[in-house]
Amino acid sequence: MRIRCGRPGTLADHAIPAGRWAAVGAGRAGYESGIAFFIFAARGLRELEIPVGRKVLLQLNSDEEVGSQSSRALTEKNAACSQAVLVLEPGTGLEGKLKTARKGVGDFTVVVRGKASHAGVDFQAGASAVVELARQIDFIAGFTEVERGITVNPGVIAGGTRSNVVAPKLERRSISGSGV
Repeated sequence: MRIRCGRPGTLADHAIPAGRWAAVGAGRAGYESGIAFFIFAARGLRELEIPVGRKVLLQLNSDEEVGSQSSRALTEKNAACSQAVLVLEPGTGLEGKLKTARKGVGDFTVVVRGKASHAGVDFQAGASAVVELARQIDFIAGFTEVERGITVNPGVIAGGTRSNVVAPKLERRSISGSGV
């Protein structure tokens, strides 16, 4: 028997073989363990007969957290009606502390325009967008200040036309920056 669990982008393609009691690796301690935390907390409240003064809503989303395009409207609707929201995600580090805040995220697009030319015949007539974007990525990545909780991740890059043409355009589609 194999169990498949998770949302797209994390565990959807990772099967847990029968007989395994734990899954290890990237993305394996987040969403699923949060659901387990909720179930055990609710069970504990019931078994200890601790009254809950407000309605509790468990919202499970199938989309990845970045952008959350299919669940955003529902999340905003439910958040507007809520006094408090708890993201069911394990704390970081070995202490297992409750997460009470998350970094904000911003996505940016950088478009660099160069000038196309034949790389072997007329190289000097061109201006490579690829080379310039490489410089810009290094500069942008320099905004990272881990000790302050600020991280900048240059992610997806697309551009150029052919290997023998100085690239006329390059687009850096996903620069995500996070800060506390």
